[in-house]
Amino acid sequence: MADLTHQFTELQLKTARIRQDFLLALLQNTFTALEMADFELSIGNIEVVEKELVHTQKACSAIERFVAGLKPEQRSNIDFQLAHAKDRHKKLANKLRGGGH
Repeated sequence: MADLTHQFTELQLKTARIRQDFLLALLQNTFTALEMADFELSIGNIEVVEKELVHTQKACSAIERFVAGLKPEQRSNIDFQLAHAKDRHKKLANKLRGGGH
């Protein structure tokens, strides 16, 4: 029974690490999409900007759903980066609507 408990604990830890790695990769992808959208906006390619904004909004929503399963010490960096991504998304959406830079 102790061996089974140990295996279950190890599986939980591995799952948490994989979840954290997934979220960090998704955040990196989100920042790349935001950079691409900012560049595309600078050259007037509005269609690509709109697609990237949709992508980043969906990514942020997914991150918010999955981050709930992490321990607080695993969440802090992800929460910080997520807030930064959402802020960049909002600013870019405002620029797209002509709301300034």
